[in-house]
Amino acid sequence: EAIDAKFFGRGKLYGKEEYDSNFSPFEKVKNGGSSQAVTDSPGIMFAEELLAAYPDAKIILTNRDPARWWKSFTESIGAVVSSTRYRLAAMLDPQSLGKFAELSQLIRSVILGPGATEEEAKRRFTAHYENVRKFVPEDKILEFEVKKGWGPLCAFLGKDIPAMDFPNTNDKTMFLAQFEEATSAIYRRFALQTLLPSFFLTGIFFAIYAGGSWAKQSPSL
Repeated sequence: EAIDAKFFGRGKLYGKEEYDSNFSPFEKVKNGGSSQAVTDSPGIMFAEELLAAYPDAKIILTNRDPARWWKSFTESIGAVVSSTRYRLAAMLDPQSLGKFAELSQLIRSVILGPGATEEEAKRRFTAHYENVRKFVPEDKILEFEVKKGWGPLCAFLGKDIPAMDFPNTNDKTMFLAQFEEATSAIYRRFALQTLLPSFFLTGIFFAIYAGGSWAKQSPSL
């Protein structure tokens, strides 16, 4: 709804009431905890609207070289969504992965542009960063580089530095392994719920048919 309204002029634009409504399920997590952050897509598509709705929010702008970002994208997410394995899994799981696939395709077309060419994608990447810098007050934004770890991030948020190492979950190998695991689960579920019962019924039918044929052919005693 929010994407349709903002980018295609269909429906009502989202305001604080709509964002509150969408975030409310997450606020019930952990005995009444509250939503604390929005990250990645589709949140970045509504950065200006979210800041208007929540003016006290702090913005963390994760700086990346556009060329390296594009390479990482095409070798991970881009490789997955263009694969036959992903498309088949989406067809076998229409209520979950299928709907996610439709939404992610819409998001990619809006963010990266038609055809998602490298030059257009990098241009839009840079333009997004420049736009965020224009509307976010300087005291509300952190230009963050992941390689610097906890220090600047915790200082900006007013939090103590955790004892644990800074996480690194945006690893290509890990991402592809998670994709393999998720799609394998869909294939297994499809086999157990659809193929196995079909084989079982076919076996029963064959046994009945074969038994009937044997009875007709057997001489009477």
